[in-house]
Amino acid sequence: MAATFDDDRGLDAGSAYVCARDAAGRWHVLKKLLASDGAAGDAFGYSVAVDGVRVLVGAPGHDGVLADEGALYVFARDQGGPGNWGAVTHFAPGGLALGAGFTYSLAQHGERLLVGAPHHARGVAGRAYLYRRDPSSASGWTLERDFTSCAPTTAFEFGQDVALDDATLALSGSTTSVQPYSDYVVHLFERDAGGAGN
Repeated sequence: MAATFDDDRGLDAGSAYVCARDAAGRWHVLKKLLASDGAAGDAFGYSVAVDGVRVLVGAPGHDGVLADEGALYVFARDQGGPGNWGAVTHFAPGGLALGAGFTYSLAQHGERLLVGAPHHARGVAGRAYLYRRDPSSASGWTLERDFTSCAPTTAFEFGQDVALDDATLALSGSTTSVQPYSDYVVHLFERDAGGAGN
């Protein structure tokens, strides 16, 4: 569960909760997750993905070199002791722009992770980042590809919502970056379309 506007680390810094169901079907909070470097406005918990032994938490308002670049936080079961859900690392790709909003959306499936950075209401094309699981990486993930819409007129808010399965990626886009949004589109990408490995 997410509490994006929790104030433990500052106003709207955010938090998330790991819960488990007992034999009677009741849910219990196991751990409250906080960003180690959380700060006001981070919106930690705005997006989450779970794969059973790891919890990925997005903080699209996190300030990197520039404001609101965003960051992804990785937590794992038994990190820091049996039954504990501890922080593993947090990261963001290099070269993010002001207000990128990296982790505005997350989708994890099998060995891949798709992260949206829509540059919300910035008037520029959004981007998406496709990672593959990599045990040799400190974060557990390696960037496989970053991309935007091949049609610039529908690239606004690209990555505001994302989904993936074994061979298909779906990302939202719009023809405008000013509210109220209109003319939403869905961009579909297929593995090996246009050539092996593409």
